Amino acid sequence: MKEKITWHVLEYEHKERTPDWFWALGIIAVAGSIASIIYKNYLLAIFIILATVIMAALSLRKPQEVNIELNEKGVKVDNSFYPYKNLKSFFIHEKKLLLHSDRPIMPIITLHLSDALFEERVKSFLKKYLKEEELEEPFNHRLMEVIGF
Repeated sequence: MKEKITWHVLEYEHKERTPDWFWALGIIAVAGSIASIIYKNYLLAIFIILATVIMAALSLRKPQEVNIELNEKGVKVDNSFYPYKNLKSFFIHEKKLLLHSDRPIMPIITLHLSDALFEERVKSFLKKYLKEEELEEPFNHRLMEVIGF
């Protein structure tokens, strides 16, 4: 029998936005755009406006459920598959599974665990295939959580 562990989590923790949050976002965007125009940096002004529209749209989007599976060949996250041969190590910290891959851009893959009791089961399973090594969650992931994304 092939051993595997599966779980389902939301891709991120959704935070409801108040109208004040959108006003603050808009004010910051307008101020940044005006400053960019004053300094004749029109491309930056356009970028700020586009980034603000995208940020507002993403903040309204509800998180999707992600299906995660650990099996004897690798880690499957929805339609993406990460074979163990392309992963260097793993680390579990604060209900998150961090996988160090050989990808040159964004080498740390962050997956949420369903609960803290589940951590030991995942850890003992992954130790069969990967080494455990202390890893840090990427700065941009932490920043997005602070901002609320």
